[in-house]
Amino acid sequence: MQSTFHKYSKEFGLTILVSLLISSFAFGQDSLKLVADTICVQRDVGDVIRDALHKPASAKAEGSSSLLLLPIIGSNPATGFMIGVGGQYSFKMPESTLYSSASGSIQYTTKNQFIFMLKNNIYTKGNRMFFSGDWRYLIFSQTTYGLGTNSPEGGVLDYQYGLSGQETSNDSLAQHMKFNFMRLHQSASFNIKPNIYAGLGYNFDSYSKIIDEKLRLNPGDTLITSHYYYSQNYGYSTTNYYTSALNINLVYDTRDNMINPYKGMYA
Repeated sequence: MQSTFHKYSKEFGLTILVSLLISSFAFGQDSLKLVADTICVQRDVGDVIRDALHKPASAKAEGSSSLLLLPIIGSNPATGFMIGVGGQYSFKMPESTLYSSASGSIQYTTKNQFIFMLKNNIYTKGNRMFFSGDWRYLIFSQTTYGLGTNSPEGGVLDYQYGLSGQETSNDSLAQHMKFNFMRLHQSASFNIKPNIYAGLGYNFDSYSKIIDEKLRLNPGDTLITSHYYYSQNYGYSTTNYYTSALNINLVYDTRDNMINPYKGMYA
């Protein structure tokens, strides 16, 4: 009987000890959470900037708009090291149930390239119209490797084409070029049925100030590149050209949020 009593006493004591440890741990967790919630309050970058400038808090309704800015730092073979800034602004137009957004970036690279991009997807007042656009401007440089899927090793350089009686010489496949590129794609669609929009758009792409660095047209020292030969053969300018077209749009959008959708479809 005494042994049994000691056994139960030990078990009871152990149970109380474990319960106290669990309670203490839970209390400690709640205390830490309370301290963290009190000391480290989440704030938007905009609020921090307004405080630093001693400006009043924004009077906009919570969730009506937001601005995100991020630095761009990276590297790849086409651009070298790049640095810039990118951002996205999301908002709602009056009486609109859908979010609109505008996003873009500006970058500069160690290859003296400049890249500007801006995209817009905007629902107007009452969701009556939908605008979608892609605008770009690049001061760029890029190595090309001939034209077409049947391009020979070395491109047109290996064909030994002649120009003005001068024969071209063999060289590496890579052909370096510099150019400016502009893109203006914009469409406007009208709401014709719930979640369905139809409209027109215009697409413009332009290459200008093309410098074909490997091209040599000096008598006795001629080297014809793929870009130069193709342009001359089909009657295109070797320094600039563009494409221009109208388009017809039909948009179906049932997404709850175009920026970070949880449900819905987009076509």
